[in-house]
Amino acid sequence: MKTERLGMSEKAFSRDWLGMSVSYWAYIKSAKANPSAECLLRLYGRLKHQKQIHEYQLSTAKTEIQRYFINDGLALYASLAEKAHTAIEEYSLQSPEHSQ
Repeated sequence: MKTERLGMSEKAFSRDWLGMSVSYWAYIKSAKANPSAECLLRLYGRLKHQKQIHEYQLSTAKTEIQRYFINDGLALYASLAEKAHTAIEEYSLQSPEHSQ
């Protein structure tokens, strides 16, 4: 995931979006590991929340330019939430309970 599009550093992403230590995302990338289920669920919840905020803002936008930028953010958070949801599904298929 590219953290630049969200306008933040990897450290801020780890802390604020994943709810993990500031070095968590850097470790995941360097170890070529998968994020934990807890972290994926937290990310999904935060993305869905941002999507809901943008939906509300869109309903109260007064100008076309406001609607344009809000729609851009809404599309971003919706897309990222879908990716997080897919990652959660993939994680659950790889869990030991599914291999029995």
